[in-house]
Amino acid sequence: MASQRKPIRHAVTAILKAATIAEVNSNNIFSNRIEAYEKQELPAISIFTEEEDPVPYSTENKKYRRALTLRIETCVHAKSDLDDKLDDISDAIEELLLERQDLNGTAQGLTLLSTSMELSGESAESSIGVCIQVFEINYTK
Repeated sequence: MASQRKPIRHAVTAILKAATIAEVNSNNIFSNRIEAYEKQELPAISIFTEEEDPVPYSTENKKYRRALTLRIETCVHAKSDLDDKLDDISDAIEELLLERQDLNGTAQGLTLLSTSMELSGESAESSIGVCIQVFEINYTK
């Protein structure tokens, strides 16, 4: 039995690409991108599915209630308005997903678990600000 991880990842990507999110080009929203971003690609968003906890609820037909951890990473070039940009983008992502909790029919609901910010890079020119949002996605399969 196939999981819903791939459809959920792609649904989140489609929802974010269809919206207008503060300065983010829809071509810079990715499902599973692990390559480092070039400066001209920023701001950019990557969507990952991580851990999944299945709990059986029907032994007759082997159905599970599942809680999937979804991580969204937003990267922006570090400038003086770094916090404001990350806040604007993460707020938009949160609103978009909470308004569409069924994620285009792939889920039964979601919860925002955490939001964190960090700075990476060795110089002002190469510094990147990152916002990591973690959601729990619930579905039955």
